[in-house]
Amino acid sequence: SDFLVGSVGGEAPTGDNYWELSINWKVAELGGCGIALKKGDQVLWAVTDGATPALRLSAPAAVRKGRAFNVRVTDGASGKGVEGASVGGAKTDADGKAKLTLKSGSKRVLRATKSGATRSNSQTVALR
Repeated sequence: SDFLVGSVGGEAPTGDNYWELSINWKVAELGGCGIALKKGDQVLWAVTDGATPALRLSAPAAVRKGRAFNVRVTDGASGKGVEGASVGGAKTDADGKAKLTLKSGSKRVLRATKSGATRSNSQTVALR
């Protein structure tokens, strides 16, 4: 048996949207309780309409405070760069790349968003 997900962290589907589970950027064929994950699997629970691509964010695990670093946003299914996605206050270029500089704190959780796409996975970046 499986469970129905209503909301996560204040995010909930509205209208025709619903929760979708993807494992390694492929839509799961079973509910979350019916899947055995393996070490290294990438899991994304996100609200979607089923027609929009899921964004995939790649970022370094650690960066130096005040130093610029690169992130990349791609279409999770095709791997193609996504232009115009927002991440950490920057917009991605035609190849899906953006340059960020984080100046304070010990870590930052980044996500990419774009109108007409399902938000990305979260990436935690440690600041050193």
